[in-house]
Amino acid sequence: MMQTYFSYKKNQIQCPRKFVVVIVVVVVVVGVGMFVVLKFGVGMVIVIVVVVVVNPVFGIGDSCCLEVFKYNNKYLPYTLKDFWSFQYSNLISSKVRDDISKFIVAKALNITDRKFEYFDGHDLTSKEGIPIEVRSASYITPLGENPSKEIEFNIYKNGDTKKIYGFIYIFCLLSHRSKEGLDPLDINQWEFYVTTKSNLEKILNGNEKITLKKLILNNAIESEYENLYKDVIKLCLKEIRNNKR
Repeated sequence: MMQTYFSYKKNQIQCPRKFVVVIVVVVVVVGVGMFVVLKFGVGMVIVIVVVVVVNPVFGIGDSCCLEVFKYNNKYLPYTLKDFWSFQYSNLISSKVRDDISKFIVAKALNITDRKFEYFDGHDLTSKEGIPIEVRSASYITPLGENPSKEIEFNIYKNGDTKKIYGFIYIFCLLSHRSKEGLDPLDINQWEFYVTTKSNLEKILNGNEKITLKKLILNNAIESEYENLYKDVIKLCLKEIRNNKR
């Protein structure tokens, strides 16, 4: 009985203290919030909420949430992630499809940090220093679907028909043939074909494009996603041996 009594009295004494603490915390949070709004704008409050609340609770906040647009030294309520959603929501456009194919290849080759190779010309550089070009094609475009069309890949960039930049070329085909069920993020819907620069130069014969059929007839390796890295290394070693002869 004594323990129960003292415990009861102790709880009665602590309740006001807890209440005071809660009031103080609320006042401090409101004060800080008002200061942030006046100093940095509403956008910064949203960023703080995302980083402090949304990220720990839902695990979706990442570094892009901190990359916020601003105007007149005040943060606006949209982030780099909002830009990506705006710019890249049409996954079947040729530009976005190309970027997705490069990302998929980079992940398959364990390339974690992509450096834009505008001056070097090629799309990706492997950890071993191999220059890699990635090309993509699909049976489906924003204009419609053509499941029977002959697949062909553009080889040159920006009309430059004088130079092939990559040592290895990886051709990515989004092979799903109808809009229903199409999902460029499903890697099972992609096919991968790998060849070398020297082989490509032999079979192009001055053309700016190459068909999938021609690639297959000229010994391009049809690879699986999990085997891309191994096939790239195998082709490189083979090419090096051939060049030494």
